[in-house]
Amino acid sequence: MTLVKAKWAFTAVVAAMFLLPFLVLSSHFLRTSRDALRRDTLNYMELRTRLIAGSLAEHLLSASAPLEKVREKSFAAASREEKKRRLAKIAEENRGLYLGFSMLDASGKEVARTGASKDPMRDYSSSEVFAGMRDSAAAAGAVEYFEDAPPVLVLAEPLQKDGKLQGAVLSRISLARASAFFRAGGRGSLGVTALLDAGGQTIADSAGRSLLKPGMKSPEPVLALVDRAASRGLASARVATTYRGDDLLISAAAVPGTRWWVYELVSAAGLEGRAGTGWIKRVISIGVVMIIFMALMTLALARSWLVPAAGSEDDGDA
Repeated sequence: MTLVKAKWAFTAVVAAMFLLPFLVLSSHFLRTSRDALRRDTLNYMELRTRLIAGSLAEHLLSASAPLEKVREKSFAAASREEKKRRLAKIAEENRGLYLGFSMLDASGKEVARTGASKDPMRDYSSSEVFAGMRDSAAAAGAVEYFEDAPPVLVLAEPLQKDGKLQGAVLSRISLARASAFFRAGGRGSLGVTALLDAGGQTIADSAGRSLLKPGMKSPEPVLALVDRAASRGLASARVATTYRGDDLLISAAAVPGTRWWVYELVSAAGLEGRAGTGWIKRVISIGVVMIIFMALMTLALARSWLVPAAGSEDDGDA
């Protein structure tokens, strides 16, 4: 082996002796830090979605409070004109929230409505909201989506007499405030925060995509997480998963009193950089450079200390 090759071989061996354990430990530390970051992020996301779901439930409870008047026995016993007058008063007192009311008979056909609409009376007998109310003998709701307007929550309140269904009151509640709430509340999100209905359609989201495509389906990993949580009776759930090559962090929380869910979806790619953990990779890179530099310094010191010493020893023996 020539002297030049020996020098580089010596340098490579010294560098490898230190690089191997350093890189093994660094890889373990980096992986542990990444896992801890994702775990902490998921915990934060779950807490965040639960808080949003609770706030939304309070908003819906407040919005539906005027319907307590519809549940009173005196309302069911009132005449049709009196019912219409009371409903019109509720709509007037909550302008911008309640878009209108319809009164249905026991078969689900519309017999009266508030407002000045001249549209023909509709038949709701086969609608999801009326069927749900009739089967459960309790209030039921569904969300309607429009291309040029915010989504609307349609609630069906049963009107009963002596335990028998006499009809129903159909109320339309604007979800414009909920949409604005998500757009404003999503500013602190690392990804997308959204609200989905019982059918998996997006009611509102922080990115505003639901405005461009009303009623769009939520991502498949989100629907899978929500289905799994709902089947187990969980109020919230979180998961780190891979979908189409992307690492995703997802948390979801049920909105109390509804079949809606709030979820937050974050791409794990770049999460370390946004969280300020990129310094770990920089430290590892600096460590690699320093080890290579120290290997070169070791070669220089070996040549400076050992070669002259070997030459002196030969002179003494002579």
